[in-house]
Amino acid sequence: MKNFYSLCFCILLLFSYSSITAQNTDMPVRFAAGNFITGNNIQKQSFQKENLQASLFNNNFYVLVQFSKLPSLQIQKNLRNEGCDLQNYIPGNAYLATIKSGFNFSLANHFEIISINTIPELYKKDKAFADYKESSNKENQKLMAVSYYSSVNKSDVINELQKIGALIEPTKYAEADAVFVQVDTDKVNAIAALPFVSYISLQTLTDKI
Repeated sequence: MKNFYSLCFCILLLFSYSSITAQNTDMPVRFAAGNFITGNNIQKQSFQKENLQASLFNNNFYVLVQFSKLPSLQIQKNLRNEGCDLQNYIPGNAYLATIKSGFNFSLANHFEIISINTIPELYKKDKAFADYKESSNKENQKLMAVSYYSSVNKSDVINELQKIGALIEPTKYAEADAVFVQVDTDKVNAIAALPFVSYISLQTLTDKI
């Protein structure tokens, strides 16, 4: 009987440890380029607005917002009223979001937000860039599709891309929230660093205008 109670106690400890470990494990946000661990900076009260400066453009922060659970439509509406507009969903209870610079970040935990982060450039770039080589065959030549937050004006996107020397490539494809530019691997990092850019991918488009 004593051995039985000892066994039960050990099992109870194991389940308790597993529960605590699960609660302390950060949920990864699953980007195409890999999993990003946000650090739960809101939940852990380590968030600092100053850390978002790299994501600031025209008085808006272009960031990743992660929740403890998917926000209801009412929470999304309330956030929008406060100056936080949720846009594309990213697996891991996260959204690309545009936040006005005057947003009261102390309210974040009231909306079940567990982290707000600038997206590292690594997660904005197609993995295909690592092995990319320019093709001599024009039919196989690729373009870079620069996807951006839907809240940004396309003309502003084009203007900022041209400032860093990216060559805009006109196409007949009217893809939403994306601009096509000529491939220049030397400029990929600079493009990814633009606050409003969400992703850069390689695309084959043979029918140009």
